[in-house]
Order: sequence, then C-alpha cells, then structure tokens
Amino acid sequence: MSVLRSRKGLAALLVGFLFGLAAVSLAGRYFAKHSFYKDFTRFHLFLSPESLFFPTASNLRQIVLENSTEEQIIVIIGGSSISHGVGQGSGELWTKHLQNLLGSDFKVFNFALRGGAPTEFSLVAAEALLKQGRKVLYAFDSAPYFSGNPSRLRNQYAYWDAYYKNMLLDYPVRDEFYAQHERRLGQSEDSSFFEELLERKIAFKLDSLLYFTDLWTGIGYTQFFTVWSNLFSGDIKSSLLARKNFADDDAVGVSMLEKMSDQVDDRSSIDLKLVVGRGGHFCEFDQVRSTSRPLVESVDENFKNLPAFFPPLMREISLAFIPYESPFFFKQLTPEQKKCYQVTYEMGKAGYEKHGITSRVVDETGFTANDYGDRVHFVGSGGRKFALIYAEALKKKAMERWGWKE
Repeated sequence: MSVLRSRKGLAALLVGFLFGLAAVSLAGRYFAKHSFYKDFTRFHLFLSPESLFFPTASNLRQIVLENSTEEQIIVIIGGSSISHGVGQGSGELWTKHLQNLLGSDFKVFNFALRGGAPTEFSLVAAEALLKQGRKVLYAFDSAPYFSGNPSRLRNQYAYWDAYYKNMLLDYPVRDEFYAQHERRLGQSEDSSFFEELLERKIAFKLDSLLYFTDLWTGIGYTQFFTVWSNLFSGDIKSSLLARKNFADDDAVGVSMLEKMSDQVDDRSSIDLKLVVGRGGHFCEFDQVRSTSRPLVESVDENFKNLPAFFPPLMREISLAFIPYESPFFFKQLTPEQKKCYQVTYEMGKAGYEKHGITSRVVDETGFTANDYGDRVHFVGSGGRKFALIYAEALKKKAMERWGWKE
C-alpha cells in the first residue's frame, strides 16, 4: 500500500510539474506575441543588455508589427551608440526628426544599442520582418571597417534566439560560417568562448520550445525584475522594480566646444590619437616621408566575412552610413593624415558596396564641432543634420525598390 501511495505521489508530482511547465510556457508565448513596451522610442539603458535586460527577437518583431501598418515601409535603425542617440534626450532624438522627414509612408524604429554593431540585434529584427513579407529598409552606422567575429559581438544572443525560433531567412552560407566558427573555437586553447557558445545554443534551443526568456523579459518589464545590476549602485529596491518604471533619461548633450576651450587638452589628445589611428586602418602612413598609400588588399580581407552575416535579400535593403568623427579633431590632422583618413573611409564604403550594400561616407561637410558632444556622438543639432542625410538616402532606396513616390 505504501508503495502504491508513493507511486501515486510521484505521478501527481510529475503531472504538477508538467502542468506548471506548460503554464509558464504558454505565458511566455503570450508575451512573445504581444508588445508590452509603452511609448517605445529606443532601448535605453534600463531596457538593454547593459542593465541585464535582454529584449528577445520576438519583442523586436512585435514592437514593429503592433506599431505599423502593412502599407508602411519599415525603417529599422541599427548600429552603435551613434545611431542609438547617446547625447540626445528622448525629446530631441534624431530618429524622431527622421520620422518627420520621411512622413507617414514610413515608420522608423530605433533598435541601435550602445556598444552595438550592425551585424547583431537590429539586423535580426530587420531580417525577421523581411521573412514575414514586410517592406523593410535596414539603415545603420558603421566604422570604416567590418567586425566579422561573432565572439566579439556583445548582443549576439538575439541571433540564436531568432535562429531557433525559425524567424530568420534560410541561408546555408551563414549556417556553414557559424559551424566553422564553432569548430575553430573548439580547437582553441582558450575554451571560454566555445563553452559560452554551446551554453547559449542549448539555452535558446530549449527556449524555442518553452519561451522562458520571453516570460522573464515580460515580467521584468511589467511586474518586477529579478536580477541586480551594478547600474543601481547598491540600491537593491530600485533594481527589483519593473523596468517600465524607468524613463529614457539619457542626458541632453552639451556641445564639445561648450565643455572645453578650442584647445587640445589631455582627454582630447587621446581622442586625437584615436582619430589618427582610425585613419590608418586601410592606409599606411610613412612618418619619415610624411606620405601615405592605400592598403587595397586589406579591404578584401577585412570585409570577407560580411556575406555570412547578410543574406543576399538583406544586402539589397541595407544602407551603411560611415560618419566621420568631430571636425574638432579632423581639422587638427596634417594634410597627409587627412588624406589617409579620407582613404580609409572611402575604402570602407567600397568594402560594403562590393558586397551589394548601399553605402555613404558622412564626412565633415555641413557639420561643425558644436554638433558633437564628444569625438563621435551628436548633440541635437548634429542629430538633425544626420537625419537629413539618412532621409535622402532612404527615400531614394524606397523609390528604387518599390517605386515609392513623394
């Protein structure tokens, strides 16, 4: 009798466990199919991986689907903190100006992240929407060179989330690229990247069935959060608040020249060296002869992995913008350094265009040092100029692809 009761107890426990598993999985699927972000503008600090909040691929797709119509041309903005709008408050964010310039035929979504790259988070969103048959344009800022190592991408989790949920285009070239990358990591003396990759793949494969991450993210935004972040400086109570309670409070930037005199101080001396270094990526500068020459062969090498990240259909709808750094620094370069800098940016543009991605160098023309809050980030005035450049290129692409007319 005791054995029978024991078996019934185990059976009841198993049924209860399976019932609970099914319940939380269904709740996760609910959050995956409904956008819970209020008045979305961008993934600010407290809605980003920097604060241990991880928006899922489903979140990205639903934000767009629930805030646009099938007739509108979707514009996904990706890239780094430049496109994210660091230095611009939510009220003066450059993508709001871009929306106004494009008009109601377009709908702009800023999915760029601080420290982000055009090959991860935002690219996943654009591709998932493209697979659903939506009219999409993917526009991003980029350095004049290409980051083609998946292990160095900070927000690559979104790719595996979308991959195992079958949200991406079928693309064998990419599958083989990742398989080769995994084999190289497995043969490396440092096993940490390999172990991290395997753990991530297993986690998201399970998650594609159970949707636990969507559940956790939904609860974390709407009800309460469960993980402490050092961004809260020891304030445990605040760290547990639902993330919907945190406003987009990125400080309104002050122009660089308002913060300092028009002289190179210690901080800007370091920045100047970075600018010179950036200008030497595709260019060899001879300090003795003060001459430079382009390193043409490095372009092919640097951009060789781009096709693995961008399926052909994605390349057709993508636009890469390669912005110069602040004129405050550019004007301090020697003539040969300027030449080297210009060569680097033009060759970065050529690298994208070789693979079929429309590209534009955003040089210093029309910008002043007052448009920048630091070496690379725009304040409000610079953001408005940036939006004008994007709007022109996006309208042209829409005309070419769908025959859109103003």
